[in-house]
Amino acid sequence: MNQCCKFQQINFDVNVNNQSGELANTIIDLKQFSMLLDGEPISMRAYVEDLDSPNFDAELNGTIDFEKIAKIIELEDMTLKGKMTANVATKGSMKDIEAENYAAIPTSGSMLFSNFYYADADLPNGFKMDDADFSFTPKEIKISKLKGNLGRSDIDITGGLTNYINFIFKENETIIGELTFNSNTFDVNEWMEEEPTTEAHEITDEEPLEVIALPKNVDFTFSSNIKKVLYDNMELQNLAGDVILKNGIAYLEN
Repeated sequence: MNQCCKFQQINFDVNVNNQSGELANTIIDLKQFSMLLDGEPISMRAYVEDLDSPNFDAELNGTIDFEKIAKIIELEDMTLKGKMTANVATKGSMKDIEAENYAAIPTSGSMLFSNFYYADADLPNGFKMDDADFSFTPKEIKISKLKGNLGRSDIDITGGLTNYINFIFKENETIIGELTFNSNTFDVNEWMEEEPTTEAHEITDEEPLEVIALPKNVDFTFSSNIKKVLYDNMELQNLAGDVILKNGIAYLEN
């Protein structure tokens, strides 16, 4: 453990009960957990019963410094920095999630990010949020503000994400977004896939352009306004319209 990161004032009260050995009869009651991570407070509570089809009631409050966490927990081939301040509460059951009965899953709160940065082998160019504000309801994650960078490209995003609960808890679910996207300069070239070659050669107009690998479980519509787009050897000015990401394909409209 890195000596610069200190856990202090750790307090918790937890009870685990299972009298039959069956997952369905398990009860985990974390009544209270709190600590200081280098002086920054974190607290949470959680109640979970029936691990086959969980019922849950949880709350998280506090500030998490991801760089300090990364020094404590080894993150292989991953860079994680920045801070998140969370105040989130949720309650419900997996049955309600599967039935899309969101009215029975009260979820509320907010997450604020500052100087957040994430990069890994699949995202080597990195994703940065200088300043971001998310709020939660059972139906939607509202993005009031997200300013940062995707690789070399500056981004400014607002809007909302729906079906996020199913996306988190169930396989093969799609997250849906209606977003406004602004950028001064978006460099598409750094996201292009390169085919392996055995020797250097001069690129000609007859060679096919490579495609960008996009996730297939994302259905986003970006109402976009981009002042400059760098694509291959072209520079496009004042691109305005809708960019639709669906089924792993990007469409341009208007």
